[in-house]
Amino acid sequence: MSDEATIDANPSSSSTSDDPSTKDSHPSSESGAGRQLRTLPIERIDPSPYQIREVFDDNSLRELAGSMKQAGLWVPILVRPIAERFQIVGGERRLRAAKLLGWTSIPALVEKLSDLDAAVGTVVENEQRKDTNPLERARGYRTLRKTFNLQQEEVAARIGVSPTKVSRLLSLLDEPPEIQKLLASGSISPTHLRELDEIEDKSARVEAAKQAAEKQWSVRETEQRARKPTKGASGERRTKETSESKSGESVWGVLGHVFQVLRWIGLLRWLFKWLRALAVRLIPGGEYARVGNLPPPDPVEPPDAVEPPDSKPSDPKAT
Repeated sequence: MSDEATIDANPSSSSTSDDPSTKDSHPSSESGAGRQLRTLPIERIDPSPYQIREVFDDNSLRELAGSMKQAGLWVPILVRPIAERFQIVGGERRLRAAKLLGWTSIPALVEKLSDLDAAVGTVVENEQRKDTNPLERARGYRTLRKTFNLQQEEVAARIGVSPTKVSRLLSLLDEPPEIQKLLASGSISPTHLRELDEIEDKSARVEAAKQAAEKQWSVRETEQRARKPTKGASGERRTKETSESKSGESVWGVLGHVFQVLRWIGLLRWLFKWLRALAVRLIPGGEYARVGNLPPPDPVEPPDAVEPPDSKPSDPKAT
């Protein structure tokens, strides 16, 4: 869908006067397929339900109103017909500026659009503005996703941006309110925020974002500061790591200790046997002696007694 900024036909001099309400609301010309350039009463134009901008800078509106007063409205607003009224699709700032000037009507391009096309047109207009903050863009993407059940890839294709950008901006809506406020005011950028991803603690991350905004840290400095978390966050992280370490060794650590104990017991038993064998060799008669508190060697049965040769009794007859 083409955006209103692509219209390069300037309105006539009569339609760029301070109050174009002198013109009727009948079609005056065709501008592209399905579009009609008309002058509409401002009171019949309703705001868009898909407008995601919450703040319109008063100074910027006054400057725009001053420009429109001097040069007129060079680019008409874009509206779609809704029953007997009209709903604005693009150009809400110009409509607000016209109201500041007291205009009762305004040049507008009228085009029949579906709800989805109207929502996309509003989001695209804000996407092309430099002063739209990232949270407003993110809310526009979320509106398209939830209202029309679109996937991130579909949102990216309709807006004309990459899916990565859609995903990155949508993640900003999950940030704490304190960080969202800093993003909306422009105190920090999404690039600054990405450098704070290394800080896992929520309160420490909010505090780092506030410091980045107050001290106007560069992206590089924010990255360096993120690697040096606050004292409280560091202590909490150490406590968490300690608890995880203890739980991790609850099973394998105990088994390892048991294995070490059994190993030492085996070494001690081997040492005792070696000392016992050494003592048996060094102590005279130690083969059958008891060495200290060491258990005696295995009992050995004494050899059988040697009987003396039998002496035959003398034969009395021989004598």
